[in-house]
Amino acid sequence: APKRSVSIADEAFKNEKIVFAHVDVEDGGPFCGLLQLSAVFMGHDFKVLGWFDRFIKPRDNAIWNEEGCRLSHGYTKDTPEIVNANNIEVVWKEFADEVEKHVGGDKVGVLVAWAGKGSEISKMFNVVEDTHKGTLFFPKELVYFCDPAKVIGHYKSCRLHDDKRTSGRKGYGLGLVYCEAFGKEMDAGCLPDPSHVANASQKGAHNSIVDTFGQAQIFADPRVNKFINKPASIEKISDIWKAKQQQKVEAKAEISRPVPNGYIDEGDDNWQLPKTNQYHGYGGGGVAGPSSAVTTACNNRELADLFMFFITMEMLETIAKETNRYGNEQPMKPADAVEWRARYFAEEETGADEASGATTDDSSTVDTPESEAAADDDDESQDPDYASDEDDEDEGMILGIADLIDADSDDDDDDSVLSFDDDPDGKVRGKLRRLIPLKRGETHPEQ
Repeated sequence: APKRSVSIADEAFKNEKIVFAHVDVEDGGPFCGLLQLSAVFMGHDFKVLGWFDRFIKPRDNAIWNEEGCRLSHGYTKDTPEIVNANNIEVVWKEFADEVEKHVGGDKVGVLVAWAGKGSEISKMFNVVEDTHKGTLFFPKELVYFCDPAKVIGHYKSCRLHDDKRTSGRKGYGLGLVYCEAFGKEMDAGCLPDPSHVANASQKGAHNSIVDTFGQAQIFADPRVNKFINKPASIEKISDIWKAKQQQKVEAKAEISRPVPNGYIDEGDDNWQLPKTNQYHGYGGGGVAGPSSAVTTACNNRELADLFMFFITMEMLETIAKETNRYGNEQPMKPADAVEWRARYFAEEETGADEASGATTDDSSTVDTPESEAAADDDDESQDPDYASDEDDEDEGMILGIADLIDADSDDDDDDSVLSFDDDPDGKVRGKLRRLIPLKRGETHPEQ
């Protein structure tokens, strides 16, 4: 089959029968339900046809995810708009009537939700397929689904794609893209009538009607709307529904599925989750899953912020300090391969001496107070062939082979040839034997 160049809703686009329903919701957690449902309806020419905004009062025994609400939208069970709102049954039917009003007849509806497949779609699915199955139904006029965040991220020629931005900001969060597109924060100013939320107890971008209008403005922008009728932009809601129904069936089957061979089912029907692990009440925490900070970093595609959850600032400061000390502050002296080997074997020998507590000389004697005193009497510095390395130590380097050779060659014309005629005690040879690694079959000069 030839590769598709337009979306599966192309016929509706051509006949100007397409209507976009931008939807956003706020909820109080999986055991609370929806708290606000907002929609903006837009015609084929991307002009607003109307809008819908309702708060929802949860059932009396609803379990609020108080911490999640505080971090997200700030609504509580005492918020006036929620206390005075209708229940989900009333609000959902009002929403369905509004959809039919704008998308009825021969029109074709597209549900538009920012990153909504795992959010708005899932929450609406829970209403009609779980909590209110058989009493509330999904509007049949909404046939297709579109995610503007996915569209912008998929088509790299879109001017709002990460690679096309001049600001350097990355990510596809709604607020970030709105600021990138229009150069200002998303707030009540994006509403046709800002006074709609002027006196509300909850203001700002997390009010779902504000999010819905902000999304609609981005969607209608020429930098985005030219990609809406593209193959990757539109998909069938029935396909999304089918996948979610399959997930639900598998989840329910897991409850009654027998345990694997070798295990015994000793479950206690009276068992309860400890309060410290519950996600509601004074003793609980946030919802299961990533924290809001991690979620924000992932949604905004901020790799640096995500990195900081694993590598702390203290660790980075220590690494930077030590790197600067090694590269800039600590004096360094260039060394060739021979000098490097000399340094390596000398340090290895010193480490072995410290570990064993014994001196490493030709006689392999153990250090005792008497031997140390004798060593003091036989100070190498009195030997005419001894080369002091005090200057080298000042530069942070040990005695090198070149120093040993120069020390033995007092008046030789060619210092590149080492002579042991003036080394009766074998001091220089002893050092060389320890510092120069031998190849197979080689022997030291004195051998």
